This record gives sequence, structure tokens and C-alpha cells, in this order.
Amino acid sequence: MALNENIKNARLKMNMTQRDLGNAIGVSHNTISDWENGNHQPDADTVMKLCKVLNVDANYMFDWDEKVAATDLKNTLKNILKENNFFDGDDLTEENLEKLVKFINVNKEFIIDKKN
Repeated sequence: MALNENIKNARLKMNMTQRDLGNAIGVSHNTISDWENGNHQPDADTVMKLCKVLNVDANYMFDWDEKVAATDLKNTLKNILKENNFFDGDDLTEENLEKLVKFINVNKEFIIDKKN
């Protein structure tokens, strides 16, 4: 499904009107209608607001395969850490990478300062 259909389906699942959803994220019901009809798309920050209000994640909104997205994230993280000599030449084991990803997820509010 496309983003527009996923927004609509998630909204309906939450028993919300377009006006309810618009009020919850600070846009007009006409904007919600435009998104659901595929006339426009929300920006990334607004998609995150939609995910929070509609109780879904970005994987759902964009029809991403969660496992592929997680694998890409792990590979990207692993490459960044290696490029910055985080391992002193040692290879990062899958188990330790999992621990690191869990640590980041648990501490993401501390790591990412959303006030700026």
C-alpha cells in the first residue's frame, strides 16, 4: 500500500475523523484529506507525529520490511563505528552489535537532544 492509504487505514483503525487527526498533529482536516487522496505528502517530521498519534511505526507508514530496515541500520552503524576506529581493528560481533543497538534504543531520548 501507499503512504496515503496507510495514513487513512491507521486513522480509521483508531476511530478518528480527519478533523480529529488534524487537530492532534496541528494541521487542517483538508490537509489530512489531501494526504489520504494522494494529492500531497507529509514531511518527515509530520510522518513521525502521525506515527505517534496513530500508534504505528515508520515501517508501517512506508511499507518497509522491518527486518530489512533493521539490517540496513545495523550495517550502517557497524560501518560508522569501524570507520571511526571504535574497535581498534577488532571486528564487531553480531551479539555485541545487538547489545549496542538495544542500548541506543533505550537511551535515544538522552542521545538525541530534541530541544534543538
